[in-house]
Amino acid sequence: MKCGLLLLAAAALPLAAQERKGLVEIDHASGNARFIYFDGKRTDTTDVGVNPTVRVPRGVNVQVRIVGTNSALYRFTTAEEKVPVPDFESVMSLVVRSAPFVPELSTVAGVLGARGGGEDVAEAMAALAEADRRVLAEASDEMTTALERMNRARQGRSGVQQVLTATLSSLDRMRLGAVPEVASGELRALLPEPVSCGADAPVRINAAQELLAGVFQAARAQSALRDAIAGPAYPDQLAWKAAYDSALVVEKRSKDALANFDDLVTNSYRIVYRLERLAGIVAGACSRVDVDNARPSLSGGRVVKVDAVPRSESELIRLADFGSDSWTVTVLPRVLMSPSVSVGGLASPQGRLPLYGTAPSGAGREVVQTGSTDARFTPAGMLGLTYGFLDRREINGFAIWLPELVLGAGSTPTFGVGAAVSYKFMRLGVGGAWMRYRGLNGMAEGSIISDPSELRTTDTYGKPRMYMTLSVFDWSPLAKRLQ
Repeated sequence: MKCGLLLLAAAALPLAAQERKGLVEIDHASGNARFIYFDGKRTDTTDVGVNPTVRVPRGVNVQVRIVGTNSALYRFTTAEEKVPVPDFESVMSLVVRSAPFVPELSTVAGVLGARGGGEDVAEAMAALAEADRRVLAEASDEMTTALERMNRARQGRSGVQQVLTATLSSLDRMRLGAVPEVASGELRALLPEPVSCGADAPVRINAAQELLAGVFQAARAQSALRDAIAGPAYPDQLAWKAAYDSALVVEKRSKDALANFDDLVTNSYRIVYRLERLAGIVAGACSRVDVDNARPSLSGGRVVKVDAVPRSESELIRLADFGSDSWTVTVLPRVLMSPSVSVGGLASPQGRLPLYGTAPSGAGREVVQTGSTDARFTPAGMLGLTYGFLDRREINGFAIWLPELVLGAGSTPTFGVGAAVSYKFMRLGVGGAWMRYRGLNGMAEGSIISDPSELRTTDTYGKPRMYMTLSVFDWSPLAKRLQ
């Protein structure tokens, strides 16, 4: 029966741990942290300062989160190590190859050799002019389509210009204090796919890809257009002349658009790569970032080191006001027993201790109380013990100490035993204290002796007297002063 109960309890422990979890939230601006402990439906929160150490039952997962930040401006990296108890750069490349379009034309000699002159020659020339006109028209249309594609990719709806403007506008709204998730709303609406909070991978911008495709299409179309313009001329054919003049206009537009093809391709790739990366970072900006989890075990705790570094992109680094920061979070398992020493004061309402002497009484001397020593208030040191199920300091700041041992540091030696409760760095205790004084030895008050020298006293503690203590422990400002 007992074995069955033990097995049932052992199986319930992991289930209980699953219902409990912890969260350390670090404020990016100040570095101060707070610890939130979730135990079923109950939630407790306590401030734990900078580079905190928190204790949780073994197996309980602790999430480390940075709040009050902007993931569009900072990268967060973590490194975790076991301790005893007590980035994304990618390279994009493309080989641009343009195969010129070379129109195939029937030779004039073949046509003329099969026919005589006069009307036959005129018909043959008209047929050749029509064929060449079609080549000119097709080459012009292809170039016009490519130029319109480039222009649409630059300035159309969800085009490169609009996405870039929305990205920079989002950054400016963040600079003015808008929450990152709200500031980037307009940008996210322009992107073809949703971007989740915290994602910083480049996003595919259709307009950016369309710009590159338009550049390559224009390069191919320009070669075909030049070949068509350089072909045979038919100035007497009005239809050909109109197509030729139109082709010249289109060719001039293509020269302006592709004046420096190498720079155009390089800049287009730079725009695509940089814009897709920048838009991905800004669209996925968060005001809080979950950076790591730490789970203490029976054999040891965990130290999570968090580094925050401003991003290197020029559009982002100038807005990163906080600079580089680093924090550590130590997560330790609760141990069976945890001691703590504190210093403070002891107050005992019954702390007046008698002084004995003699007074004349007939033919002898009577033992009487001649005064008292005031030991009601005295400085003291305390040693308290707390246990896992009583220690809630990292959860809500409270702990119960049992027992609390008290040692008075005043002129009257005092030793006490009691219990205490603490909140953050203050501890309040109550119990019984023994105070040393000179008590009567073998005689009582009122006894008659013949000579004052016969008065016999000895050091004694007597019965315990009720006391209260107020002390300070584990307080960082105090600890620094004592170092």
